[in-house]
Amino acid sequence: MEASQVDYKFEAYISYASQDLTFARNLALALQARKRNVYIWLDLPGDIRRDESRQGLELSAVSLFIVSPDSLESPYTRDELSQAIAVDKPILPILYRGVADVDLPPGLREIFYILFNESEPFENFVGAVDAAIDRLTATLRKNVETADKSTPSARQEKEGVKTESQLRQATDSLRRLFVFSSRLNERRGPIHEIIDLSFNSMLLAFLVADDQLSKWFQGYVSEAKIDILHFLKPLNLNLDALNIVASDPISVDELKREKRPTSSAQELLAAAAKFARPSSSELDVVNLMGAYIYESHENVENLRNATFVLADWSNAFLRQIARQYALDFEFWRDFHRKVFPDVPAFERDLGPSTHIVTDIWTLEDSLGFRAYAHAISRFMTHRQTSPPLTVRFLPPKS
Repeated sequence: MEASQVDYKFEAYISYASQDLTFARNLALALQARKRNVYIWLDLPGDIRRDESRQGLELSAVSLFIVSPDSLESPYTRDELSQAIAVDKPILPILYRGVADVDLPPGLREIFYILFNESEPFENFVGAVDAAIDRLTATLRKNVETADKSTPSARQEKEGVKTESQLRQATDSLRRLFVFSSRLNERRGPIHEIIDLSFNSMLLAFLVADDQLSKWFQGYVSEAKIDILHFLKPLNLNLDALNIVASDPISVDELKREKRPTSSAQELLAAAAKFARPSSSELDVVNLMGAYIYESHENVENLRNATFVLADWSNAFLRQIARQYALDFEFWRDFHRKVFPDVPAFERDLGPSTHIVTDIWTLEDSLGFRAYAHAISRFMTHRQTSPPLTVRFLPPKS
């Protein structure tokens, strides 16, 4: 693919630590042999390198980040990574010299990466990198073309939540949750300055936040036996970290500081911002939890691997909504029915009603018998159910 198709001089910029120069140079030569136009700097002094990397990134469509023990510690490669993330540059992490996915900086573990295996032919590895560059540049070209055709408002909606200033006014409870998420990422070590909000860290923040919905969620996670370590391990954290981040009072500066989200966190927050709850237009913790349940999309498998059963979580969520956000119950119930059409939604008990009903057939469950109808339907359509069949309905005993 020609770089000009996406208006970049180079197709890829190779970011590496000086200790990995030989590997980086061999990769560059192999890609150039495949007619790839790649940008690689020589091992230059610090100040010159910063200027060189800035220019190289600006001129390249994709950043190939060689992730080694040295590049994870180098201030130069961390600076290059920060630059790439700041301008939404597509990044391809290449895991080298024993680095595992759990060692990746926040925000990179959630995207596609390539693991270099010394036991496999080098040419196979280069082929995988070559194909990944094609995919990333094709996606970049598509995004650029879409942006060119979009109106300003459509572009803004597509870009989602880039910074906190683009969010609708968030409640204090949600801002406090953001602070806990930031603290969790800060505990990851020397690269924590890159990101504040990620899919995993915001979910974990519910477990230490002190608002009513978060406290309910903490009980639900324990009752449902959710595997919290599944979300902690990618951040190199343990259960003690949750207590530590919750122990210090939250400062005003922490609440006001702009938060830097990963792409998956941006998508989640954008989905949360679109929930038009009847009771309030503010962006609240309930919006964010609703986004996890109903709008996780590509991260659904991540939740399932932690033993979340989304339909069960949704119904438990609805029970809490009925207690805490009564005016919004029908709003969230409708989302459950849309996302989980085969699982009856929890229905709140409103007590005696004065409404008048008719015996004409309808799709509206005005009597609250949806669960019964669902059970009978499953029974009648089961492959082991055969005619003749009689179903008898008896009124409740007086």
